Amino acid sequence: MKQHRIVVGCPAGRKETLELLFAHVLKNRPFVDEFRIWVNTTNESDLEYIKQLSEQYPDFVTRDHSADGNTNQGRNVTVCLFFPNCIDENTVYFKVDDDVVWLEENFFEKMYEFRIQNQEYPIIFANTVNNAICDYIHQHLGLLLDVPYIWPACGDPVGWSNGEYCVLKHKEFLSHLKNGQIHKYKFEKWIARQREQISINNICWFGKDFAKFEGNVGIEDERWLSCVYPDQLGKFNCINGNALCVHYSFGPQLEYVKQSGILQEYKNLI
Repeated sequence: MKQHRIVVGCPAGRKETLELLFAHVLKNRPFVDEFRIWVNTTNESDLEYIKQLSEQYPDFVTRDHSADGNTNQGRNVTVCLFFPNCIDENTVYFKVDDDVVWLEENFFEKMYEFRIQNQEYPIIFANTVNNAICDYIHQHLGLLLDVPYIWPACGDPVGWSNGEYCVLKHKEFLSHLKNGQIHKYKFEKWIARQREQISINNICWFGKDFAKFEGNVGIEDERWLSCVYPDQLGKFNCINGNALCVHYSFGPQLEYVKQSGILQEYKNLI
């Protein structure tokens, strides 16, 4: 039984990928109580789409304008401004990037149950296709054998910056999905014992924990949440290997991935 409100926060917004993420999140109602768009763009067409979502789903979609007026709005450095609004003590929060384009069935329930059962880990990460640390794990599970060795490092060139290998990751995943074999990506958990930096494409936390520091994460929120925060607590973060999602592209991969037509294949799934 759910003991907390579930709020999904999404730094947004790029319509071409956000519309895919939202379609998957919508399937998870009523387990998810609120889809909160962290408005972090100055693009007029994207802003209009975000407005339309909030008007179409007024009891579900909300907008957080904490970055409005900031000269860096639309960049990663303003994402930290939204965390102070994620500290309610009776809520479990998710931060899901707007280019997460696929979520497995009952994704949020799986993450929530793992969160409740593993309270010793400050941050829970999802098992994410196209995330260098997860790619490393997947390769050791016998996947991604057509790409070079991936090191367990957030910025690994194969896992983070190479567009060609990114497309191969997507194609392999889509093939396994079509054949009913996504179990090949699953594992129990990965404990980040080196407090290594992990791309925070899809994470969750207790609002009560963030209330202790008023949600004031560092301006480099990924590094702070991955490395500094667990170190301050003397604890480790953890990846939930049983909750699978797909991240479309990191910046250096994007142009190559766009030309591949992969995004249309994820749209076809919707």
